[in-house]
Amino acid sequence: MSPWIVGAALGIYAAVLFAVGWWAQRRPVPKSGEASLLAALALGVYCTSWTFYGAVGTATRSGWDYLPIYLGPVLIFLCGRGVIRKTVAL
Repeated sequence: MSPWIVGAALGIYAAVLFAVGWWAQRRPVPKSGEASLLAALALGVYCTSWTFYGAVGTATRSGWDYLPIYLGPVLIFLCGRGVIRKTVAL
């Protein structure tokens, strides 16, 4: 693939994420379906940024020290359903 195409795709992806965040902050309290969608998008942003910046850099520098980057979200989904519910309710 051409570097220009990849750069344009990344730019569009980042612009869409920022636009959704901006839109979500300026709306009144979202309905439950919208809240679930926004929570899924927020999780996608978290996983995308940490995978690129956190896990790859840490794995190349420190070997297995990248494990907590993935262990935290996994433990929250397995053990912290109350925290997730409260976050979505907000």
